[in-house]
Amino acid sequence: MSHPNLSALVDGLFLGVAKDRWEGKPPSSIQKDRVSGPQDVSFSGFSGDEQADLTVHGGAEKAIHHYASDHYTAWQAEGHMVLNTIPAGTVKLTDRARNWA
Repeated sequence: MSHPNLSALVDGLFLGVAKDRWEGKPPSSIQKDRVSGPQDVSFSGFSGDEQADLTVHGGAEKAIHHYASDHYTAWQAEGHMVLNTIPAGTVKLTDRARNWA
């Protein structure tokens, strides 16, 4: 069986905890802050990182999430993100990986 030659550059790692953020809404873990240095990761994700709604986030199949960084420009233009920010899970894929996907 042949496997594609994939590679990626992890440009930043961001972790956060669940907090009450909006009145009348459930807690959210959307705010993630950049961390540096080695980070512990286990079957359930990175130490120090939380998911607020474990029915759709976290656990064995959803413990670590990433976004391709080239999506951010469009999201910022559409008003879904503050300009010039880089949110959680940023992964820059090389051309080889992007072309394979």
